[in-house]
Amino acid sequence: MGGYNSPSADAMYRKYDRTGLEKALAAVRNGTHSIRGASKAFHVPKTTLIDKLSGKSPEKRWNGGHTLLAQDEEEVIVKWIIESANNGQPVTKDHLLESVEMLCRATNKPTGHDSYRPGRKWYRSFLRRHPRISVRISQNLSHTRATVTKEDIMQWYTKN
Repeated sequence: MGGYNSPSADAMYRKYDRTGLEKALAAVRNGTHSIRGASKAFHVPKTTLIDKLSGKSPEKRWNGGHTLLAQDEEEVIVKWIIESANNGQPVTKDHLLESVEMLCRATNKPTGHDSYRPGRKWYRSFLRRHPRISVRISQNLSHTRATVTKEDIMQWYTKN
């Protein structure tokens, strides 16, 4: 049983990102790494580097279909999600989908559905593309727990 099913091949299969690929290509081009060395250092498959460097595969092309939103649009949404969570108002799945639906409706972007609302597959893929955000279950705090100050905690520790 050869290389395709081996753990090392599976470990690198689609586990690299664009920045790793760009760094690996730059390292080979400027002579700081060999193709094999760049492959190991930046966790990019050797054949991918060979194909990109030889022109067999365009550098800017990425496997997979087109996303519903452009990369910069998704980045704005990620920042909004993070800022909302930091302000104590986490974005729910429904709120995210409603917001994306309004954006698609305003820009007349078809989602492949009867409505402008993206589906479950888009949501799962969005989370996979943006590992900085994750699904969390929020917990309601009692008024007493929510209003505890640093001084209250320091007093509790000095008493006990």
